[in-house]
Amino acid sequence: MEDLKKESHNETVFGYVKLLSHLKSDAYPGYIDLNNLVAKHTSKIMPTKEDHTELPFMDCATENLKRWIHGIFHHVSEKYLQNYLDELVYTLNRRNFKRSIGHLLNASLVRPRVEY
Repeated sequence: MEDLKKESHNETVFGYVKLLSHLKSDAYPGYIDLNNLVAKHTSKIMPTKEDHTELPFMDCATENLKRWIHGIFHHVSEKYLQNYLDELVYTLNRRNFKRSIGHLLNASLVRPRVEY
């Protein structure tokens, strides 16, 4: 998103989140209209010391992303950021696969389904 205004949040949620979703967020004022865009929106103010307890996987993923970027690439330009994020998501989604070579071959041969 270009900014943190509620219009930008609403547009992003409307474009990428299913209407029947349940969203959890902090109590940022820009999220105020999300109740009208999804089935359920729960917002909660968390003290800084406890913020990792509500969404521990997100906290872990964010820290891993920062370590990965600073450790391997040292810097990522805005132009290529989405490519790096896609690579990280691909890696995270496949971290528990037992037969990674077979799955990789299968993934490369299967044509993705495009919905219009």
